[in-house]
Amino acid sequence: MWYNAAVEDAHMKAVEWESSRIHELDLASTELSSECLMDILCRMPGFTYLGLGYCEFFTDKVTMHFDFDVSMQTHSIQCS
Repeated sequence: MWYNAAVEDAHMKAVEWESSRIHELDLASTELSSECLMDILCRMPGFTYLGLGYCEFFTDKVTMHFDFDVSMQTHSIQCS
């Protein structure tokens, strides 16, 4: 959980999300850019929970870019 943490785009993009075994990720209150969020979501396989509350760069563009069919295991995306 990185709730309200100072997480940087470059560090998040450097992670090999394709080979990760992360199932739940809470990025609430982070300031990751839309570009970074799109990069992470498209490369992270099979997560079941994604927390994006108060993440101001999680926009409609990011939502439309993410192919929900790819991650059929997704049970919950929390954004407020």
